Amino acid sequence: MRLYYKNDQDYISVTSVLNLKEPFSEEDQARYEKWCKDNGYDPLLISVTSRILGTKVSTWIEDSLYELRFMDPLAVDKLEKKLKEGVDDFLDRWTLLRVEETVFNSKLNYAGRFDGICKDKDGNKWLMDWKTFGAWRPEPYKRDTKKLKKAGDQLTLYKEAMDWDGKLGVVVFKNDGTYDIEERKPNPKIIQWVEDNQDLILETIKDEKAKRAVS
Repeated sequence: MRLYYKNDQDYISVTSVLNLKEPFSEEDQARYEKWCKDNGYDPLLISVTSRILGTKVSTWIEDSLYELRFMDPLAVDKLEKKLKEGVDDFLDRWTLLRVEETVFNSKLNYAGRFDGICKDKDGNKWLMDWKTFGAWRPEPYKRDTKKLKKAGDQLTLYKEAMDWDGKLGVVVFKNDGTYDIEERKPNPKIIQWVEDNQDLILETIKDEKAKRAVS
């Protein structure tokens, strides 16, 4: 559970909001662990690898905005090289404007850090989220509608917090050196859910603060 703090107010993170709405149950965990076992994967290794790959992609893009790519270490393996190729191609075709900024919704008590804002060749501005869905796998990328929906809901919450009026897009960097861009439409249902569940959100913030005070 992550909290943000600003002007004497605590905010629940966007990812925590989405986890509250659709929690990963014990049954979900059991099914996931069985799938890993059946396919010869280590669940912890998948989690760590996915996080590392996502961080690398975000770092390469952020370094590009601040002209720090010369500091990026050389790719350590074929997968990293391919992801880097995809990032380089994306940055050649899109104009990067802003990265990694935190936005707050004081009305609905949540906050989050968006990945980036870019401009396409036609001058349209996009609020974007970088993803590496399944890039750790040896198989080609397979489109996952559930993950894309969750990413779209995440972007919708950022949009609501910052009064964004441009496009929303999920950029999926794949393990073959390419990337997909999925335009997402705002989902008013996730905003309505947050509005209808303010008691749950505030109670969750209160409980998390109490846990931290004890520890």
